[in-house]
Amino acid sequence: MEIRGIQPADHEMIDQLLEELDTTKKHIGKRAAKLRQELNYQPMLEIVAEEDGQLCGTASLHEITLNEIVCVAMGPIAEKHGRLEPLLAELKQRALSSGFRFIVWQPVGEIDPQDYGFEPAASHELYLLGQEKGQRKVYVLQLIEDSLAGLSGQIKFN
Repeated sequence: MEIRGIQPADHEMIDQLLEELDTTKKHIGKRAAKLRQELNYQPMLEIVAEEDGQLCGTASLHEITLNEIVCVAMGPIAEKHGRLEPLLAELKQRALSSGFRFIVWQPVGEIDPQDYGFEPAASHELYLLGQEKGQRKVYVLQLIEDSLAGLSGQIKFN
């Protein structure tokens, strides 16, 4: 499996792949297309997996705000064969090289971020509005040790 940055020619096929693999029926393909239209969209933070000349997976990060600090959150992520580790490893490297210190993930569907090293954001006193009621769970992964030290408060998805 080769992992590379997304190209404009990949957009339609990736959006269709996301819709096909979306077990939640939350239209994550449409969500991915919408995220690409945002002013702060960074193409280098969206990647695809290709195998035998076919796109088989995708993952992306997009900017969010935490106490006026710009950070990144996991966007739509899917892979036909369930092999998310290579996609996540590449995204972590790209986020780190772009200067981001941690990644926030609000999962959609059956993927458990804790299987990939993420921990509950609440353990760092980070939350979404309504999370205290148990309605939504958010996870965080520190790319740099102690990068969340001194941070707490509400996470705002832009």
